[in-house]
Order: sequence, then C-alpha cells, then structure tokens
Amino acid sequence: MHKSHEDVFSGSHINTGYNYLAFDIIGDLAFGSPFGMIDAGKDVAPVTIQGTTSVVNVPAIQILNDRGEFSASLGVLPPWARCVPTV
Repeated sequence: MHKSHEDVFSGSHINTGYNYLAFDIIGDLAFGSPFGMIDAGKDVAPVTIQGTTSVVNVPAIQILNDRGEFSASLGVLPPWARCVPTV
C-alpha cells in the first residue's frame, strides 16, 4: 500500500479512509474513474463548471454530511414550520 494510503487508513483516520474509498469506488462504478480521494488523501471531487471547461475540487463528503444534518433538523419540525425560502 502506498505511504499516503497507509496514513488515510491508520488509527483515528480509518473512518475517513473508508469514506474516501467508498466515494472512489462509487465514482469508478458510476462515472468510469474514481474521484481520487484516496490518492489525494483528502475530501476532494473534481466538478466541471457548467458551460465551461473549468474544473474545481469540491468537498463532496462534507456537502453530503451538511445536507443530511439540515434535512434531519428540518424533519423534526412540525409541517407548518417547514417553509424554507428558495433562492
């Protein structure tokens, strides 16, 4: 195993390592190539900006985790209090 891969899967980082591995496998199965999180050793996923050829790296795991916390918080509110303003 590559040195950076050992760092990602060691000690307290093991959950993070498995998140990166899962996203790389999903990317490989769904899009034909992994996102590269294992190789980068961090939460990055390349995203092409619509209408351009520019590629930016976004924190995919963080975005999904934040969205889940928002949805869970909203879900405990009574239906009349769930009005969320749209942008």
